[in-house]
Amino acid sequence: MGNKKKGLIIATILIIAIIVVITLVILLSNKKSNNNNPVVSAKDVADDTNTYYGQLVENYNVEGANAWRIFYADDNNIYLIADDFVSSKYIPNSANNSINVNNTEYSVTFMKVQYDYENINSIDKEFANKWLSEYVKSGNDKSESGIKSVAYLLDKNIWKTFANNYAEYAIGAPTIEMFCASYKDTHPDKYIEYIVEDDGYKIKWSDEEKYTIAHVAGLIEDEYNSIYTKTNHSKAYSTWIASPSTSPARLMESAYGGIVSAYKFYLEDNTGIRPIVCLKSDVQLEKQENGNYKIK
Repeated sequence: MGNKKKGLIIATILIIAIIVVITLVILLSNKKSNNNNPVVSAKDVADDTNTYYGQLVENYNVEGANAWRIFYADDNNIYLIADDFVSSKYIPNSANNSINVNNTEYSVTFMKVQYDYENINSIDKEFANKWLSEYVKSGNDKSESGIKSVAYLLDKNIWKTFANNYAEYAIGAPTIEMFCASYKDTHPDKYIEYIVEDDGYKIKWSDEEKYTIAHVAGLIEDEYNSIYTKTNHSKAYSTWIASPSTSPARLMESAYGGIVSAYKFYLEDNTGIRPIVCLKSDVQLEKQENGNYKIK
């Protein structure tokens, strides 16, 4: 009986030991998986922009744009930009008009939106104070066509078709202040600066003394997976930037060839839309084995 009891005790110990080993293997395996697939917050992205800006987010899916890239982040939110130009059939109508003017499948002009918006007061005040801050500070309340077109591009209500459950809001384009904030994060030694004069924005490189021109050239094409400029202009030559130019009736644009310009007339027909999405503050991204990210 003694030997039998001793054998049972040994068997029990062995079973317990096997269970412990299996548990440790599972825990170590999970730990390794987590290390290989790190989860990052908005602050993590903001603290390491060279690593994260331009990375593809696989599972942000809305009709008309299923590929999105990290464009900007602060301590609270991650902003995505559509990887490519959006087809005009998915671009929303302005506030009251039934259609927008589209000259090709991917190019958009703003003739009819002029009747639906008035001035800076047509834009969400909180958003304008953050991302059109210099324009707001200037006290400019003119109702010229530039700011009316901007109001359309920043109309959160109509662009909500691009905002799914992960998003706080969507807009039709980045503002120049948002564009410059992102670019400065990735190019701290030479970046784009802006001021507001007359009806809108002027820009220059940070190492230039004066705002003598309203455009900058020399951005590296397709850098950070084309979040700033796109070499391929088969769909559109440039991307609208939702900010009025110092030249009346003109808006900002980011064009192929590495140019950001304030000379784009609002009725020119070779410029496309790449919407911006602001993700909710609690959204985190998980890196995948292929190097892309998924919203967790």
